[in-house]
Amino acid sequence: MSQNKKKIFTPVYVLSEAHESNQTKHSSIEEPEIDVVKNTLVSISENLEENRLRVQNAKISFLNVKVKLQNRRTDLLTVLKDLKNAEEMQRITLRIEDIDHLAAEIRQSLMNCVPGSADENKFIDEHMKLTQEKDSLVRKQDYFNVLGTLNETTEKITAVQHKLARFSNDGCKTEEEKQLVDSLMKELKDLVDKKNELAHQMLNKEAEEEEIGEQSRLSLERTQYVLNSQQTPMSAPKRIMNRILDTPLLTRFNRKLDIRKSGA
Repeated sequence: MSQNKKKIFTPVYVLSEAHESNQTKHSSIEEPEIDVVKNTLVSISENLEENRLRVQNAKISFLNVKVKLQNRRTDLLTVLKDLKNAEEMQRITLRIEDIDHLAAEIRQSLMNCVPGSADENKFIDEHMKLTQEKDSLVRKQDYFNVLGTLNETTEKITAVQHKLARFSNDGCKTEEEKQLVDSLMKELKDLVDKKNELAHQMLNKEAEEEEIGEQSRLSLERTQYVLNSQQTPMSAPKRIMNRILDTPLLTRFNRKLDIRKSGA
């Protein structure tokens, strides 16, 4: 009986040892493979993160280039506007010089005209038209001067905004940088207030130009009617003075004087 039991238990013990030996072999084979897979996954993850950073940097670079191109385009448009305004100012200056020369010739011609003659009336009309044109050109000069100041102020606002944007991206690290940001913010506020004031001035000048233009037209019509219906001969200087006193600018000036006198 004891021999039979040994025969029965011996194969089981042997099989158990063989099974454990196989498990040890399998585990010794699987551990290096797992390490390889882990290393591969880590490498892939690192590559993905690196590629993500590259794409992000490329987007940032593209946006920076786009902003620079937009700023460059804005600068070019500003330069073109300034050139156009400068050309217009030059044209106005030359025209004013021509008007002064023509007005001097007309005044000389009036000295030789018969009072109340058709030639005198014609010269008076021409002289007053030139005077009103000159007044209009002077107002345009003033308008373009304000416009030039407005453009300069806008450029300064853009420059200050760019400086503030750099601090916003980098962050304020020192007390000196914080003080600089506060100074830039104050400068920006002052520039914006100045820009609003200049824009308001331009709107007022445009409205004033329309009003004066209409008054000038009516003044010419009234004067032409008076000259055509004048019965008593009047000297040329007196006619010119009457025309001057009837111009819109002096009318507005006299109106202001009346208001001041009534207020006093």
